[in-house]
Amino acid sequence: MDTSTDLVSVSTPSSVLPSSSVPTRVSPELAQHMLVFHPHLTRKLVEIERNQTRFVHYTSAEVALTILKTGKVWMRQASCMNDVLEVEHGFQCLSKAYKGPHGERLRKTLDSRFPGIVKEIEKQFDDSLNTLRYETFITCLSEHAGEGHEYEDQYGRGSMWRAYGRGKGVALVIKQDPFWTTSTALGAFTSPVAYLNDEGFADELAILANNLDAHSAYLDQIGRDWTRHSILQAFHFASVSTKHPGFSEEREWRVISSKALPFACPLTKTIECVAGIPQAVLQLELKNDHGMNNMTVPELLDRVIIGPTEYPYPVYDAFLTAMGEAEIPEHHKKLFVSHVPLRATAT
Repeated sequence: MDTSTDLVSVSTPSSVLPSSSVPTRVSPELAQHMLVFHPHLTRKLVEIERNQTRFVHYTSAEVALTILKTGKVWMRQASCMNDVLEVEHGFQCLSKAYKGPHGERLRKTLDSRFPGIVKEIEKQFDDSLNTLRYETFITCLSEHAGEGHEYEDQYGRGSMWRAYGRGKGVALVIKQDPFWTTSTALGAFTSPVAYLNDEGFADELAILANNLDAHSAYLDQIGRDWTRHSILQAFHFASVSTKHPGFSEEREWRVISSKALPFACPLTKTIECVAGIPQAVLQLELKNDHGMNNMTVPELLDRVIIGPTEYPYPVYDAFLTAMGEAEIPEHHKKLFVSHVPLRATAT
């Protein structure tokens, strides 16, 4: 799962990169590119690298068991996700910010370097809107535990059990290694969610505009086509990775694949029923292929947490068996029952 948009094949002296502001697990070339065009991603990567953050996928026991048995994760269409505004909120924030003073400054900076590029960007982005809405597939993860959240290793997160468990939830906690893979071969990319209202999004656009001003020599170096390509991707990722601040406790990251992005996607598309609704999904196979490393279930899995349920011990026994069959190293040490009380459903 690539953390980048794409590698820009230009030479960037590491001395121009503030060591505290960029992650060390990516090349200087990629770090420079992210610093200019993806400041929010850069800040979050620095944070997870510093904190050695793990991630967690909250899902039903049935789905978790299927992932362990098949080594496959479903990526669902953005238009079928839990929140009906999964992508519309991002579109609306971007539209308002782009029409504001920070957007005007960004447009002037771009056209001053490459006359006419703004109209090219606007046309390509407008042409991609329906593709972003209906041909974007997402898998959701959350940052797990960490400072102030140490209890999550034993209990998980109450709000996530309420949203995804409903008496049958399981949390699959994974390591962060795949987040640092720079291969684009899967056409799937990791992106941290930004929890922003209109004002917060405008502030992020201001940072991007500032970056373009401050790094004009870099824009000249990568040229017109790469600059247009990079701004478009920044807008695409911002659109599908922005949520209302009210959801901020989710601490979500997304694995995203979209036909709006200029990367081939070899993932298999199948039609499945999710909660009784037939829909297309992409099958993300967890294996060491296409330049991916440490991607198999035995390598990825840090622990499994069984959420609030009426049947903790039968579920525990089932997962202990499944983890053994999946050849999870020391699997008996990686399975936990949260023992969080199961609340009755209100009538």
